[in-house]
Amino acid sequence: MSREIVVPGESLGMEEEFFGNEKTFAENGNVYSMVLGEKKLMNKQVQVVANKFTRMLKEGDLVYGRVEDLYDSVSLILIQSADDSIERKAIGSTYAYLRITEINRGGGFINNFREFLKMGDIVRARIVEITPLGTYLTISEENLGVVKARCSRCRDALSQRGRLLVCQECGNKESRKLAVI
Repeated sequence: MSREIVVPGESLGMEEEFFGNEKTFAENGNVYSMVLGEKKLMNKQVQVVANKFTRMLKEGDLVYGRVEDLYDSVSLILIQSADDSIERKAIGSTYAYLRITEINRGGGFINNFREFLKMGDIVRARIVEITPLGTYLTISEENLGVVKARCSRCRDALSQRGRLLVCQECGNKESRKLAVI
């Protein structure tokens, strides 16, 4: 049987079917992954198994994260190392900042963050700077950006259709800065 790798924020099942472990959370009747890891089902429990060792993240590291908040010129991202053998540690914080200038370097002026990211999106990003004030990310490279998104109307998962994201449930069409995988 193949391993099923899940990212933070990915739905693992309904609370009616399963209960989670310490690396999951429940919201609106669904159980979601809190960490990057392997999904395992055992006796009505859905688990996320992540074998990790601790090391400080460094500039250039690839991370996954969930967009927690959006402001005019910066976004707050809850980060998780993309290397599932490394526990997230970055100057004592699990949060990082994405500046609006790090969305599309050299690609022109960006007026509104919400054209590229929405709350709850899962992004793949690269650490560009670690200071005592925080960890800073970029998604300006082609392989960086949103990897999983939910509809802003009904919160159902969005499917990619060319450069657009389409909701199968309500038909809503949205755009994001997508990671090319």
